[in-house]
Amino acid sequence: MRIFVFSLLLTVSSVTPSARAEPISRRPVDAAALQQVEDRLIELLPGWRAATVGVILSRGGAGTGVIIDETGLVLTAGHVSGEPGQTAEVILPDGRRLRGKALGRNGVEDAGMVRILNPDGEKFPFVNRGNSAMLKTGQWVAALGHPGGWNRDRPAVLRMGRVIRQNIFIQTDAVLVGGDSGGPLFDLDGNLVGIHSRIGTSIADNRHVPIDRFTASWDRLAKGEDWNPANQPLAWARNQPWFGVNGSDDPAGYRVQMVDDSGPASLAGIQPGDVIVAFAGKPIGREGTSHRLTTLIGTCRIGDIVEVELLRDGSDTLRIPVKLGRRPAS
Repeated sequence: MRIFVFSLLLTVSSVTPSARAEPISRRPVDAAALQQVEDRLIELLPGWRAATVGVILSRGGAGTGVIIDETGLVLTAGHVSGEPGQTAEVILPDGRRLRGKALGRNGVEDAGMVRILNPDGEKFPFVNRGNSAMLKTGQWVAALGHPGGWNRDRPAVLRMGRVIRQNIFIQTDAVLVGGDSGGPLFDLDGNLVGIHSRIGTSIADNRHVPIDRFTASWDRLAKGEDWNPANQPLAWARNQPWFGVNGSDDPAGYRVQMVDDSGPASLAGIQPGDVIVAFAGKPIGREGTSHRLTTLIGTCRIGDIVEVELLRDGSDTLRIPVKLGRRPAS
């Protein structure tokens, strides 16, 4: 019986012989490669699960985390760990609930750190940090977490996916839901390469904080610093591309109802009443179009110029280039 179900449809292709074998995580997809992936997961999963924990903060944050040293240091998302210094409860895989403390928070990149208070000097299972800069588009990755919250009757849940792209965040199609935030993303060498940050409007469109971002701000996080101003609780969202419209689903596509005067859409000439039917060459569709548009925007970078196809006055079809911007601070 298989231990997991792949979270995407697979296209079988041939493997070109090579004098030097590629790592499993980067090989083309064929039946033999998929079997190797599954064999590798069977080997790695127990260790990953042993270090994946539930995290509950005294001021309301909750999600998943992962232990990264034997003393009980936990990495999670910044929006899970919350304000530094607050009391935390860390739930181990065996159901024990240990007292902890929120350390630093990088609100710009949604990185957080929690310390298990460990007066008895217990040594905890932990995972090793990898190098997220080495990830390649299409590479297999494994996501663990506690969807819907920690459950004593269910271990951390594994989902497989592939890297779609990486800029400020790692974007994957590993299926995540609420409760997974702060959980670990692994490569198939067994190393921690990211922490789940933002679940997209599609459950298969997700952002993960690269582990290299944690490494770059390690000392600040460990010291309990907080660079997330209270008046900008979602400051990290400024690093996402911005289109600048609000609207609703329409039988023909996405109907624009409001346009931000200073936003990219307004500067390009998009108007209230326009119906967007395609974005960056991809159709919006007729169902769940607001989610679809948000997902397509999220696959782009700040500064990208994309073509927006729209209907105006019910009949005229226009194709308008829009340069995506950065969301303003206020």
